[in-house]
Amino acid sequence: MKRVTALFCLCVVLSVNSYGQTGFQKGRTWIGPTIGYGFGGIGFGAGVEYGITPNIGFGLEGAYSSFTQDQIGIKIDYTIITALAAASYHFSPGEQFDPFVKAGIGYINVDQKFQDSALNAFFQPAYASGIGITGQIGARYSITPNIDLRAAIGYPFLASVGVDYAFGGSKSTRQKDADATTTTEQGSTTSATTASDKYSIFIGPYIAGKGSIPIAVAESRLMAPGFNPDFGVTALFPFGKGSSMGVGVDLGYTGYTYTTKPLISNDTTDAINTIKEKYNYITFAPYLNLGGFTLGLNFGFPSSATFTDDNDSTVSMVRDTNTIFPKEIDATQYLKTLMEVRVGGMIPVFSNDMGRLNINLQAGYVFSGLYTDHKNYVGAYEGTSLDPNNNKKPKEELNPTPVTLSLGLSYLFNLGF
Repeated sequence: MKRVTALFCLCVVLSVNSYGQTGFQKGRTWIGPTIGYGFGGIGFGAGVEYGITPNIGFGLEGAYSSFTQDQIGIKIDYTIITALAAASYHFSPGEQFDPFVKAGIGYINVDQKFQDSALNAFFQPAYASGIGITGQIGARYSITPNIDLRAAIGYPFLASVGVDYAFGGSKSTRQKDADATTTTEQGSTTSATTASDKYSIFIGPYIAGKGSIPIAVAESRLMAPGFNPDFGVTALFPFGKGSSMGVGVDLGYTGYTYTTKPLISNDTTDAINTIKEKYNYITFAPYLNLGGFTLGLNFGFPSSATFTDDNDSTVSMVRDTNTIFPKEIDATQYLKTLMEVRVGGMIPVFSNDMGRLNINLQAGYVFSGLYTDHKNYVGAYEGTSLDPNNNKKPKEELNPTPVTLSLGLSYLFNLGF
């Protein structure tokens, strides 16, 4: 029994010591499978990544998903295959917990099949083949020197998990890289203050391009993401002199845009038109900054809402239980204060005593729903005016709850005290 206990203790010691050899580092390779949930269903993938600097990796990944959508009794089978190349930025090189952000580009192939092939001439797919952009925010966690668990949100999967096998690199290189980045790249959020004894706050403008799409849609509609710019001012307050952690706040103007397409004529438009829905907010977004990895909550106060068709004509997407409201009515009064969870990364690209330029990648989920009452949103009603139920059955889960992914720049001025 004593031998067993001693052997167990030895294994624990070796395991703890081995964790010093884990984490992201230059010259190391990760390869492994992925399972995730996409816009239509469960999918599978695989990827490989190589550490080209102490903080930056480059990799290739592929994904496959197939699912069926039932649109007012018509089944549509989708098969989506993606091939992407992406660069990633890792905030804690050499550490057991490895948060990262990733952005890349590749090709997305979409195959669509109907039960009746003749319907291809009438229906448009909700997804289309072409060049696509990937963006992810996630983390790895080393459970052995060679096995890492991985979780991420973004695209090509809204949420995914995976296991990576890691090999290459060396302990001495990793330790050297980790030590170097502690005072340079990893400490980017306060790099301008390390050369000074002054406490500094950072404040400056940001701009970003953002895509958004609700996670639920009525069966009588097809949906596609929309894109719009966000901009504002961000301020960061480190916890102390030279600290890489702190609290911040964004004050900005942000939009949530997507398009919907009715499959059959209804009260808002005809079967040919696509409706562009755009909701704008004045936002207040406090967040935590953990060495460049950010986590926060966004509060949005309705500013405007517009709905246009393919001809840029105004349409209405608000109603009561019986009547579509006039096109001229201000839809803003039917919107609630927005609440959104945000997670992302602030990646430094340039820094001096004046300030620093950052690339910002951020994902969000609006969990509050956009409308105060889902019954006032046309898109919450299944079916069409031809339906015998006459649109009298709105679904609360169809109150829009968009997921978002944004990529942008910020410049933070160093204000020392």
